Amino acid sequence: MNKSFLFLLALAALTVFCTAQTPCGDGKYASGSTCLSCSSACATCTGPSPAQCITCKTGTYMNTISKQCQSTCASPGTVGSANGGLTCTPRTCGSGQWLSADTNQCVDRCDQPNTQSYSGGVNTCKSPCASGQFYYSGNFTCLNSCPAPLKDGGVNNGVKICNRPCDSSQVYDTELSTCVDYCNWPKKQANKDGYPACSKPCASGQFYNTNAGVCVSSCNSPQTQDTYSGIASCTCPSGNQFIASSNSCTKITCTAPLVPSNDPSSDTPCVSPCDDSDNFYVPEMKACSGMCHYPRTKSVKNGLNYCTQPCASGQ
Repeated sequence: MNKSFLFLLALAALTVFCTAQTPCGDGKYASGSTCLSCSSACATCTGPSPAQCITCKTGTYMNTISKQCQSTCASPGTVGSANGGLTCTPRTCGSGQWLSADTNQCVDRCDQPNTQSYSGGVNTCKSPCASGQFYYSGNFTCLNSCPAPLKDGGVNNGVKICNRPCDSSQVYDTELSTCVDYCNWPKKQANKDGYPACSKPCASGQFYNTNAGVCVSSCNSPQTQDTYSGIASCTCPSGNQFIASSNSCTKITCTAPLVPSNDPSSDTPCVSPCDDSDNFYVPEMKACSGMCHYPRTKSVKNGLNYCTQPCASGQ
């Protein structure tokens, strides 16, 4: 066969082979006859995944354990070089241990509020929040600052934290902006943003009716407007009972010896004339006594303690 023909045939085959194998250049990899983009972290790669980098971009490090590129080589990692680029070999801990991001020491457990994480091929204890943020355990959130009434709790195990506004034995009064031992009536205790708080019973602009324990839009005459523990309230005058259906007061009529209640929160409009429930009412004297003197005897009528005569009237 003609040598010139054989040479031309070999040259043509080599041209086809080289054309098919043309490198794609940095930041690309070949997929058949197409050049596709590497992961943004890679300088060169064999595929699209961050774990398929061959070399990393200038100034970044190839993690020798995770085989991925990273922007820094945090202490106590060791900087090296390979394939013309920088490498980072992170410190590893023994089986069952974790590397503390706060102290760079190996620990047997992650102290709260740090959480366990697998990062860069290493078991680590890391903050639950991004750098510069505060962790609030009340509702397990990360905050850019500690908004009132939360308090700056400083740093705990390397994590900046926000604390609840009050000690564990107290509740926060939202109307008075202070910590109290309990919620004064008519306020109610409820959970607010992860801490116990005293809140007003009615919506803004409403009044709390102290007689019936309901919220009303206005105080109708003869109700009087007052304030209880910072809460705008309506109260019927003494001797009156609140009628919820009409938001009005009606005069209480009690059968003697019962008298109208002076307690605005009482569910019983008519009460005993005796201040102490242990006292006895003596009808003939229209007075209360701590005991029944002989020959009177103790009795109970309509829930009221009486001292009763042994004989009927005229006997």
